[in-house]
Amino acid sequence: MPQVWKRWYAGLRFPGAVQTAAEWWVFWRRVAPGLRTGHQRTIYQELSVRLCPKFQYHPKAGPAQERMEMWRCLGSLELLPAGVKASLGKVLLARGRKLEPAELWVLGRLGTRRLFHAPVNHLLPATTAEKWLGQLLTLPGAGPELLFTLSRLAALTGDRGSDIAPALREQVKTRLEQAKVPAAWLAHLTMADEMETAEEQRRILGDALPLGLTLVVP
Repeated sequence: MPQVWKRWYAGLRFPGAVQTAAEWWVFWRRVAPGLRTGHQRTIYQELSVRLCPKFQYHPKAGPAQERMEMWRCLGSLELLPAGVKASLGKVLLARGRKLEPAELWVLGRLGTRRLFHAPVNHLLPATTAEKWLGQLLTLPGAGPELLFTLSRLAALTGDRGSDIAPALREQVKTRLEQAKVPAAWLAHLTMADEMETAEEQRRILGDALPLGLTLVVP
């Protein structure tokens, strides 16, 4: 990872190429779990200036493909302080029905009740997650990105201080059942120790693991 981090300061050789710029952010999203807190905050500082300066959504922060990959990279920075995550979520939720699938995925990563690689002190407060759910439940449709985000925000943790209110979880459960989501998405709302399936891991990471590799979470 120290060798990888040197690439950040080297930058892109052809920054004007849209595909290259998008892949640059895909790369940093993929390696984010291996970066330290300071590294993730450095990435956050650059992304936030481009995507939401002063926590105001910037709709023209580069070509659409690069912009969405920047947001997805931002959502993968689990070591950001909970307060920063709350502010980023507020920026996205203000878009309401204009939220794009990638932005819904970001909300699911920022507000998840089960962090992928960060300690629990980086978890978004349950009260904030409840507010997010209240807004997301008003959105129409049953797209997989929205439904998966609802399941991540409402998942049980086994810690009463981190879990959302039972009544709200039931409301989410009903919405997911009506949409006939995969059984595993519902299981997280009833069992705190339920492990993610390979398909869920793909959605959480934003990628499929290479053939032959299995993710092991200690």
